[in-house]
Amino acid sequence: MKRIFSALLAVGLALLLLTGCSNYGNTYHFETDYPNGFAVSGKTICLVAPVKDGYCFSNDSFLYHMDMDGKTSVVCSRAGCNHDKEEAGDLWKCEGYYGSIAFIQYYDGALYLVATTFTAKEKVLANDQALLIRISPDTGMREILAPVDNIGNAVYMIHRGYFYTSAVRSDNLSELKRVPISAPRSEPETVLTGEGQIIPVFLGDHLYYGRKSENGSACVVRRDLGSGKETVLTDTSDAPEDGAWLCGIYQGKLLWERRRVHIDEDTILFEKDEAFLIDPSSGETERLLDLLSFGESNIPPALYTDGQNLILLHQSEEEAAFSICTLDETLQEEKAVVLDGDFLSAFYPGDGDTAFITTDLYYSQKLYRILMDDPLKSYFVHESSQMYTAWSTEDFIGPITFD
Repeated sequence: MKRIFSALLAVGLALLLLTGCSNYGNTYHFETDYPNGFAVSGKTICLVAPVKDGYCFSNDSFLYHMDMDGKTSVVCSRAGCNHDKEEAGDLWKCEGYYGSIAFIQYYDGALYLVATTFTAKEKVLANDQALLIRISPDTGMREILAPVDNIGNAVYMIHRGYFYTSAVRSDNLSELKRVPISAPRSEPETVLTGEGQIIPVFLGDHLYYGRKSENGSACVVRRDLGSGKETVLTDTSDAPEDGAWLCGIYQGKLLWERRRVHIDEDTILFEKDEAFLIDPSSGETERLLDLLSFGESNIPPALYTDGQNLILLHQSEEEAAFSICTLDETLQEEKAVVLDGDFLSAFYPGDGDTAFITTDLYYSQKLYRILMDDPLKSYFVHESSQMYTAWSTEDFIGPITFD
C-alpha cells in the first residue's frame, strides 16, 4: 500500500480546508475538488477514480490500482496474499476485497470508498446501509468512518470539505445531503430536494444543477456552497419538456444539453437535441451545436466533456458496437475509436488525458482506457468473467479501429 500510494503524499500541501468554501475560488484543485469527469455515467459495477500516481478502479468486490503506464495491481499489502485468486471463502482476507464497492474518490491525500463490507468479521449491515471507508497512504490502514445510505440509486461525492449523497426516494423525490468529511457521523444537512435524481456539477465554491421552473421550463441554478444562496442562470420558456441536463464543465463554462422527442407508435423520434454553453457567473448562454446533425442514426450521440475536449459517443441501434470521437475546433468529428462485440455499460470522459469505458457481454465486464492523444488509442485493462473474480490482466489491444 505504501508503495502504491507513496505519490499520494502531497509534500507541497500547506493548507487543506475542511469548510464549505476555500481560497481556490473557481479554480479546480485536485486535492479537494470532485472530479466531474469521473462521475458515474451508466449502470456499472466498475468505478474509476484518479489518484496522484495513476488511477484506482473497482469491479464490484476488489480495489485495484493502475499506474500511468497501465500496470495494474490489487490494492493490498498483505504478505503472501493471492488477492482475487483466493478461494471464495477466503476472499475477505485480502485487503483489496470490499464486498460491493459503490464509490471511490481520492481526497486530501487519502482514498475514500463506500462499500457494503470488507471483512468477514464485520457485522451484517442493513440492506439500506453501507460503510464510508478511508484508506491511509501512510499506513495502508482502512478506517470505517460512518454508515451511509445504500439505496440502490445512491450517488456519492466529496467536494471541498463535505461528503455528499444523492438518492431518489420511493416517491421519486430526490434529496442531496451532506456531512463534513471531518465529522462523517454528524447529522446530515439537506442541501436540495427535487424530482428525479439530483446529480450536481461542482465548480469551485458553487454547485450547479438543473430543475424545472414555475412555468415548467428547464433552468440551470447556481448554489453557493457557503451561504446556500441560489441564482437562476438561465430560464427558457421553450426548453424541451423531455429533457435538459448539465453534461459537465467545458473550458470553464457549463455544458448544457436540451432535448425534445415524441413517440410515433412504438418509435421514439428526436425533434431537437442541442448543446449550449453557459457562463457560470453571468448566465450568458450561447448555442454550441446540434447533436442531430451528427451520424446517420435516428438516435443522436451522447455528449460528454473531460473539461478540455467535446466527446461524442455513438451507440449502434442493433449491434453490440459503439464509437467514441472528439470534435475539433470547428466542431467536426476528427478522431474515433470503435469497439465491436460488447455492449456499453458506462463511460467516464476523464481528466483530459485518459478516458475510461466499461462494457458488458454475457456476464463479462471489461474496462478499457482511452488515451486522448492523436490518434486515440484504446487499451484493455481488466475483465471480470464471474462478476467479482477470475481476472485477466494488462493486455494491449489498441489502437482498435479508426474512422
